[in-house]
Amino acid sequence: MWTPVINNVVVITIVGSYIATVGLHKTPLTVSPFGVRLLGYVGSQWAAILVVQRVANSAAVHGATGDGYSAYVNSWQLFQLPYAVVGISVISALLPRMSGHATDRRYSRVREDFSTGVRLASVVVMAAALFLAALGPPLCEFLFAHGSTSPEKARYIGEVFSAFSRGLEGFMLTQPGV
Repeated sequence: MWTPVINNVVVITIVGSYIATVGLHKTPLTVSPFGVRLLGYVGSQWAAILVVQRVANSAAVHGATGDGYSAYVNSWQLFQLPYAVVGISVISALLPRMSGHATDRRYSRVREDFSTGVRLASVVVMAAALFLAALGPPLCEFLFAHGSTSPEKARYIGEVFSAFSRGLEGFMLTQPGV
């Protein structure tokens, strides 16, 4: 639960440190080596986003009918819903009990509760993944095929979403909340 708060504190601290030590109104040529190192994690995140954008847009160029990156972003948001609704809810419900066991140093009980939560969430998320993989294109046509998004583009979003859904179980198991 504290991860987003800590992330924001780290970002604010880095930006504040940068401004205090490097200053404002710098160009890429006038930033000190310390400033470059300080902002290194930002550069790595930017590079990762650039790769995702390039791959998504090149997929759209090679035979796809929609805007690749837009399809990626819409699909990614839909993809996270089952994990957010089911995985986080199950573990959040078990967390007070797990915390009590941890406080009492009953670590085997913490493991048991965690295992129960993962198995319960996995059953629901796996069923959702199969359902969404099969029905992704028509579902996205229903959700997106209006306004400036044609049915063809909405179906493409659904195809990307369907492909994402096949990895939902693995995604859920590697997230901090579960």
